[in-house]
Amino acid sequence: RGRWVAVMGKKKKAAKSVRWAAASGFASGESDRVARPQDSWAAKPDNSLAPFVHPLAVQEGAEGKGKAPEAGRASALDEREEKLARRAEKLGYSKATTSERHPLSAAIRGLAYEEWMLECQQAQAFKSFEKTPFTYVDTEEKLAQLAAKLDGEGVIAVDLENHSLHSYQGFLCLMQISTRTEDFIVDSLALRERIGPALGHIFADAAKVKVMHGATSDIVWLQRCHGIYLANLFDTGQAARVLALPSFGLAYLLLHYCNYKTNKTYQMADWRQRPLPQHLVTYARADTHFLLYMYDRLRIDLQSRTSVPDQLQVELPASPHPQGPMGTVLQRSASISLQMYQKPVFTETTYLDYYSKQRGATFTPKQLAVFAGLYAWRDAEARRLDESPEAVLAKSQLMDLARGSGASADSTQVTVKKICNRKQNPARACQEELCRVIESAVEQEISYGSPMKKKTAGNSNASGAAVEPKGKKDKEKTVKKKSKKKKAPVRNRPSASG
Repeated sequence: RGRWVAVMGKKKKAAKSVRWAAASGFASGESDRVARPQDSWAAKPDNSLAPFVHPLAVQEGAEGKGKAPEAGRASALDEREEKLARRAEKLGYSKATTSERHPLSAAIRGLAYEEWMLECQQAQAFKSFEKTPFTYVDTEEKLAQLAAKLDGEGVIAVDLENHSLHSYQGFLCLMQISTRTEDFIVDSLALRERIGPALGHIFADAAKVKVMHGATSDIVWLQRCHGIYLANLFDTGQAARVLALPSFGLAYLLLHYCNYKTNKTYQMADWRQRPLPQHLVTYARADTHFLLYMYDRLRIDLQSRTSVPDQLQVELPASPHPQGPMGTVLQRSASISLQMYQKPVFTETTYLDYYSKQRGATFTPKQLAVFAGLYAWRDAEARRLDESPEAVLAKSQLMDLARGSGASADSTQVTVKKICNRKQNPARACQEELCRVIESAVEQEISYGSPMKKKTAGNSNASGAAVEPKGKKDKEKTVKKKSKKKKAPVRNRPSASG
């Protein structure tokens, strides 16, 4: 009976997954059949190893719209910028190289928060979807109208939807924006080259509050796709952490503050679909529709809180910068907004970082050499095709090829064919090339920075011993040392004849 229940449970779970996949556009092969938007772009994605170039300024004069720092505060602001940069590094956010400076660093570090940004006496209630005007922005005319409306707003809610599977660096598909009275969804595919020039000054305006949830990734998405940089961020995810709520996710906050239940599985939907299905429009719209009401409620709760969890403590600038819980939320949000996008880096040792994250992976030196060669081929092919490495050669295929290849040319061909035919991806059509990569890797003993060593006399590691992922301790040697016993004294033994 127990086995029957388990089987039926798995069947129900599988059926639920199939229904979700069909609804979100990830039904078998469906995602692969969606047209690739980047193929029609005038400016093709630059997937080379050259670094991403940030502009020296964003929308000329935009920084001036915020309150400029006084001359006497210059040294204090420089110190504050250093603190923000150090905080960003501790939080694990991307940093610019030493030769780069965030285009809005002066506006962010010199921001003078107005009283209405810090306090809220009563939350402004949200209206239902039916009673709230909604506009799908997919033309330049509608985009200009949106910009004109946002120019008159003091606070806006923003969220983004992206696609990463069939693109090396990924790209934005939607930008959701809500004011106190209206909802908008901007088609980032149809207006890719127009969004930055039209809306960049609004995001850069330090006098406007941008309310976002979990903005760590969204900040760099805006820079990469639209050349948009942001000042005066209020991250509701950071507020939830400072308030020590049971959960920090948007789904929890929507249920807790708005009694609205959202289906977060749609977060992984294929947002390239056009026209966009209605259920995805509703999901995307909900991400910002309630956000300004939540912003009010969070500010009210922050006002009544007197302490900050120890693990969230940050060094706050001196007054007039807000102090306490509210000051902490704003400082952590500022650190997030100071991020600067950097393109994915590939070096001779990058594969070791990836290998160290694979649980249970224990490769011999030869297997690790094959893994290194395949990893390099996968990355180069993904850059060339503008596909994600996972879409070119799945992780399961990469690991299985490394484990089972290299014994001989014939066996390698059989293994490659069997593993590559499991999925409909570019690797399926590159089997001969993959065989050559594997053969070359074995011959050259590719081991850049790896635990492997060249084969030398007495080197047990080179003779085929397993190489554990980086960070694991070699317990076997320790056990052997402990178990080593003293040899018994040699005694006179009787001769063979005796």
